[in-house]
Amino acid sequence: MGDVAQFTGGKVPQKLAERMAADNSDLSSGVRGGYSVVSIRGSRWHIKVGDEETTVTDPVSGDPVGSLRLVMLKSSPNVSKNFYQGGYEEGASEAPTCWSIDGVVPDPAADKQAPSCAGCPKNQYGSRITDAGKKVKACGDSRRLAVIPEGDFANELYGGPMLLRVPASSLSNLAQFGKKMKNKGFPYNTIVTRVSFDHTVSFPKLEFNATRPLTDEEADEIIGLLNNPEYADKIEAVLAKDLEVVPVDPATEDDGPLFEDTPEVQPKAAAKAPAKAPAPAAEAKAEEEAVEVDADDDELDTELESILGSLDNLD
Repeated sequence: MGDVAQFTGGKVPQKLAERMAADNSDLSSGVRGGYSVVSIRGSRWHIKVGDEETTVTDPVSGDPVGSLRLVMLKSSPNVSKNFYQGGYEEGASEAPTCWSIDGVVPDPAADKQAPSCAGCPKNQYGSRITDAGKKVKACGDSRRLAVIPEGDFANELYGGPMLLRVPASSLSNLAQFGKKMKNKGFPYNTIVTRVSFDHTVSFPKLEFNATRPLTDEEADEIIGLLNNPEYADKIEAVLAKDLEVVPVDPATEDDGPLFEDTPEVQPKAAAKAPAKAPAPAAEAKAEEEAVEVDADDDELDTELESILGSLDNLD
């Protein structure tokens, strides 16, 4: 790039400076550094940097880890969509046939299946039938998260904030987790979250559990990173609509049209009394299911109360 020593202490000619009136940001406009991707294959965690993919393993045993402890810095406001003509093959690196980062219209570079996502036949439930006979969408949904590992917020080894795509099968779990934590007074980006797999199903389905709130020292560190323009730009690059497209497997089950984009679930109106009393067997089954739901809520509330206690101890 030549010797720049001669420019030290120099001065730009005033007439030329006034005429040109530009800064050097033009040279880097529209160019952003790449980012790493936390990917899921075969219920295993991988980190992809460029074309290289590494399985996340335990540093002692060398075995693949079952969960990751992350801070979710920011979430995309919309659900992204990917469609693969002929289906997605695991390990494939090519871009989808059609995709939309904002979930509203296809990307300009995509092979558009329709002018908008809402009216696309590939985005309708029943456009694909799973091996189990369930009606799902041929176009797979996902939500983009910018994440960093616990204890290494700068994450210099992998270039800072990383992309984690939450698949369709896990969007309801993510939404419920966010609502639970919001009700407890914790924004999702103020806590350490353990992301693991639901091993009761045959496809990758993520579970989200709060482990602890961030400490004051950790908060200061993250704020310092966010004040760094390069770090902040990397977060936006992870969530941007016109950057790298990473394959997402739409062949997994999904939860159907739940409430992943609904601000709050409104309480239902009181149901009218049934004309007939439920059969004893049906009534017993309903009571059993209600007990199971209450038990799950009690368990999560106990865990969250523990987290609140941890926060009190920080004072």
